[in-house]
Amino acid sequence: RTAAPAERAASRNERRYRLLAENSVDTIVMSGADGRVSYISPAIVDVLGWTPADIEGKRISDFVHKDHLMVLDDQDTDDSAPATLTFPARHRDGEWIWLEARVRRLSGDIDGASYISNVRDVSGRKKAEQALEAANAQLQAMAATDALTNLANRRRFDETLDREWRRSIRDGTELALLLIDADHFKALNDYYGHQQGDVYLKSIAGIIQECIRRPGDMAARYGGEEFAVLLPRTSTDGALIIAEKIRCAVHDARIPHVKGTEGVMTVSIGVYSLAPADGQSAADLVKRADAALYAAKHAGRNRSRHFQGQALPETATP
Repeated sequence: RTAAPAERAASRNERRYRLLAENSVDTIVMSGADGRVSYISPAIVDVLGWTPADIEGKRISDFVHKDHLMVLDDQDTDDSAPATLTFPARHRDGEWIWLEARVRRLSGDIDGASYISNVRDVSGRKKAEQALEAANAQLQAMAATDALTNLANRRRFDETLDREWRRSIRDGTELALLLIDADHFKALNDYYGHQQGDVYLKSIAGIIQECIRRPGDMAARYGGEEFAVLLPRTSTDGALIIAEKIRCAVHDARIPHVKGTEGVMTVSIGVYSLAPADGQSAADLVKRADAALYAAKHAGRNRSRHFQGQALPETATP
């Protein structure tokens, strides 16, 4: 019998839609509520190397990286608010390709499909984004690092001190600070020159960094020939052990210094630890460590001292 006009129109529309789907640059995917693919257009061959027959009947999750399966939970949406999902999918050769899928829920179930998605390869864009993120991270690291010693700079030290101080208040734990000064450094610069002085500062910085191992501990260049070490959750006794470890390591490195103690480079270290209380500030920690440092220098240098009620300095340690 002759097909009715409505049937002919439906047939034409079906052919038209299939032609559009099969020639679209984007990959068209129809899937059920369980994530099983009922239709995928041939464009998928150029994107992932799989043929439609390889994918149809399987779940979308079979091709998505396991660390990104949770993004598939975001596809549940209504007609007015399509979801945009970005995830790595497995290429036939084993490589992972970044895809972006714009997913819309169908108004009704069509041949077992509840969702229709337009999928495209966004690997190039993703690589550019990752490169930009890496560059920004590198710039942030450089902004927080002392260029000479590669330790944290004063700005990062101040930020970390503020953060650790607030954490110590919250947790009721002790926070320790070491202030470390290179002994007779002005005489060293006058005798060896500033370039050699910079080499010595780099050597001391390396020794300090080697002596602190816990992830939360931080060494910084505090200014000039002065260094700081911040030790969260550390008592005075524990901080003194670290201070002596650093002092002895610098002495034992036997860095030549004709104007220094025993003809080698040495350091003096001030130590203070406290559990912050109401009415105190991070500045109190710094002042007391600085007073202890002054006491170590006044007692003859090349030694560690902890704060024991010494007079607090009004200015930086000379």
